Amino acid sequence: MLTLAPVLDHKDSKVMISISPPTNVLSASGAKAAIHFYSSSGGKQFYDAKSRSILDCGKTAEVISLRRGTTKHNFEVENLAGGVVYTASVAYRGNDFDWGAESPASAPFRVVPPVAPQAPRLEPVSTGGDAWDAAFEYMMRESHDRVVRQRQQAAAAHAAIRDGTPNFSIPAPPNESPLSRMMRESLERNVRKEQQAAAAADVG
Repeated sequence: MLTLAPVLDHKDSKVMISISPPTNVLSASGAKAAIHFYSSSGGKQFYDAKSRSILDCGKTAEVISLRRGTTKHNFEVENLAGGVVYTASVAYRGNDFDWGAESPASAPFRVVPPVAPQAPRLEPVSTGGDAWDAAFEYMMRESHDRVVRQRQQAAAAHAAIRDGTPNFSIPAPPNESPLSRMMRESLERNVRKEQQAAAAADVG
């Protein structure tokens, strides 16, 4: 029976993986699933159900206990590295002791790293010019962070277009403004349009 590939995606700034077990596994009592990650940095890593993260190469993870009759299972993955391309596969075990073959690999998935927040800095502020200076410095620092974040997002978008990476998505940074959200979503749409245009040109 065909085993479907997992699906990696962003949901509410979280990385999620979805698996759809075959019917013979769904009907089994005590069925298990093992998810494997492969990355552009090399190596095979197991997803650990307890920590909701992938472990270092060579470490054995806690497998997933499947709910009987549930056609789709979703799990959060907390520790994918930014800028690394990942694929995932899954294997199932029903009532017997043998694991089935690994599924086909998922579509490649890349996490865009957000700009790391700067540590707050406390300074004495008095009335008059000092207060204005502190406010101006804060505004300049915020402006710099936005510029850095936009450059990182643009670089990731160009890389996704060049590599043809599907499911391109940019995580929302903390305290995102409505304008920044609109620009981020517009960039994601433009990447998809460019990828569709490139795919159409290849077919033509």
